[in-house]
Amino acid sequence: MHRTLVPWGGDIRLEIDGRTHDVRHGDAVRFSGQAQTHLVALDRPCHAVNLLASGSEPTLVTVAAGARFDDAAIALVTEASDVAARFDVIRLDPREPLPSIGVVVRFDGD
Repeated sequence: MHRTLVPWGGDIRLEIDGRTHDVRHGDAVRFSGQAQTHLVALDRPCHAVNLLASGSEPTLVTVAAGARFDDAAIALVTEASDVAARFDVIRLDPREPLPSIGVVVRFDGD
């Protein structure tokens, strides 16, 4: 399993298999799903987007409202809009712009 974690709304410090990683708001950290992981510190309460996937390692990118992706599979909306609520997972239509700031998951080669 591949694991990708993105803090949203704050910065965090993780210990992954004994190594410390400072992860800023909106940045992704990738590691094995079997890794020993501990939250060491956070600068303020925040959300964390966690993605666990088997097979191909997914690509996560943070994008601004209005972005379009022809090859994106799903998006995690992180601000409420008239299209989706906070943290909804939606399938992207390449003809439509992303309705809100979000995290896009792309599975290359699948």
